[in-house]
Amino acid sequence: MKNIVYFEGFNGIRLIAALAVIVHHIEQIKTIYHFPNIYNVPLVKELGGMGVTLFFVLSGFLITYLLLAEKDLVKTIDVRKFYIRRILRIWPLYYFMIIISFVFLHFILPVPGTENLQENYGGVVLCFAFMMPNVAMISFPIVPFISPLWSIGVEEQFYLIWPVLLKYFKKILLLLFTVIIAMALLRFGLVRLSFYTESNIPLTLFNFFKFFRIDCMAIGGVFAYLFFYRKENCVKYFFSKITQIISFLLLIVVIYFQRNSMFFNQYISMLFALILLNLGGNKKSLLKLSGSFFHKGGEISFGLYVYHSFICFVVIANLEKIVDVENTVLFNFVLYIAVFGLTGIVSWISYNYMEKRFLSFKKKYTIVTSGEDAKQE
Repeated sequence: MKNIVYFEGFNGIRLIAALAVIVHHIEQIKTIYHFPNIYNVPLVKELGGMGVTLFFVLSGFLITYLLLAEKDLVKTIDVRKFYIRRILRIWPLYYFMIIISFVFLHFILPVPGTENLQENYGGVVLCFAFMMPNVAMISFPIVPFISPLWSIGVEEQFYLIWPVLLKYFKKILLLLFTVIIAMALLRFGLVRLSFYTESNIPLTLFNFFKFFRIDCMAIGGVFAYLFFYRKENCVKYFFSKITQIISFLLLIVVIYFQRNSMFFNQYISMLFALILLNLGGNKKSLLKLSGSFFHKGGEISFGLYVYHSFICFVVIANLEKIVDVENTVLFNFVLYIAVFGLTGIVSWISYNYMEKRFLSFKKKYTIVTSGEDAKQE
């Protein structure tokens, strides 16, 4: 049925992306407390960013595909229902984490290096309250517990405009490529401009658009469009074993040789999108992420992403009282077990006893069934 969409393996890729971000932040937070770390190892330093880019590409692919399916089914896109579905999925956990984090940061666990945050408290709170944590990140001192939420802000801004654009634009593929090319030219232009002016404005704008990776989501959208309207060509050109092997090899090459490139995120987005296309639509995909571990892990991946930084700070701040920091093997073993274990438990509780309550209301506003609901059909 056209009103049911389910991509096998997408839960697994959500889990992998979340775990990549967690490893990155564990090592990053260790630097704040001056504990031995491997944060400056190139792969570790890029791991979080790659995990977020993977989330962006996945969101762009899935949201674009679902909106195309809705438009094909009912000849339009109900923007209001789309917003309500996104609100029910994102807002409860997002705002819950903001409240918890600001209370902790203020009264219970001040983090080294955040003293200046108090001077900008009002601006920071407003940015987070109005779904602009990415603006707060480049404008004010970092809010440690919830700094990963910058990507949630970018996704929400994407969700705000995407259904409107897809509803009214007839040449959707042209729209997607326009977004991708425009963002690339904008970043390049701002970098060049920064060389010819003493003003910090071009560099500040570049930093904003560096994180505002709507083009990565548009790249995912391109592959969703091709799979929706050109499925036979996808099967012919993208689903072969040779193409899959080349995409994995190119991903390794790009990560190793192009990680310092201005367009690194765009390069890996194209390869991520190709891998996602095979994972979700190719029964002969070389990458298999089925099974209970990936399925259940993907279900709670939003919680893993939102809670992990907070839990990591709490664990690291208290672990040195229990475990000898100089014994790096034991310290890291206990640290990783504690962070992954506690984050998993908290995320499972959050999903089953809070998030599910809000998700149950989504069916009323759903036109194309996807995710877990689609699997149960």
